[in-house]
Amino acid sequence: MIPMLWCPIIPPEELSKLGEHEEDIRKVREVYDDWRASMSHKQIKGSDAGLYLDRIRMLMIGIGIASGTNRLFAETVQSIISRRLRKQTLDLASVLPEDTSPKKAVKRTLSEFFSELKFMRDIDPEEEIKTAAISRSSDSGGAIMSRLRSMFSKKGGGSAQLDDATMRRASVEATRILVKVYVQLLSPDPWGSAA
Repeated sequence: MIPMLWCPIIPPEELSKLGEHEEDIRKVREVYDDWRASMSHKQIKGSDAGLYLDRIRMLMIGIGIASGTNRLFAETVQSIISRRLRKQTLDLASVLPEDTSPKKAVKRTLSEFFSELKFMRDIDPEEEIKTAAISRSSDSGGAIMSRLRSMFSKKGGGSAQLDDATMRRASVEATRILVKVYVQLLSPDPWGSAA
């Protein structure tokens, strides 16, 4: 029988997938507790998406270091956490309003951005959002973007302004979503109400 340890960063239903790694689970719990303690005093307001992603990445790196002798275990835990974070961000993006075409473009851009986001990579969120916007406009949502670009071009606005506006709005919304996920990670039960 596998002893069930309390490790808040690993959802209870996922602990059984980790086999008999009691000592590694204990190390992950310690890393998470240390990370929470070090992050709890840091400023939340006025930061951008990149800062929150860096802070989350620091947790993931800490898990990798703590379980360095058991790489498979560390990668499994990192994968579990990444999946949960991705689900949370996508869930939050899915409830964004889409009552106007620009809001739809932002929502689709964020869905693409968060579905491809790697929480272990050091990224430039603005560049990734730009990539997501380009990717989104070339898929099924492209027809909407093409119509919007055409409409704005006729009014003298140009498509570059529309894309810049979409990316600015998407960056702001991405930061808001990442703040919510980050604050939830700092709580004693990170997967509680947002899981």
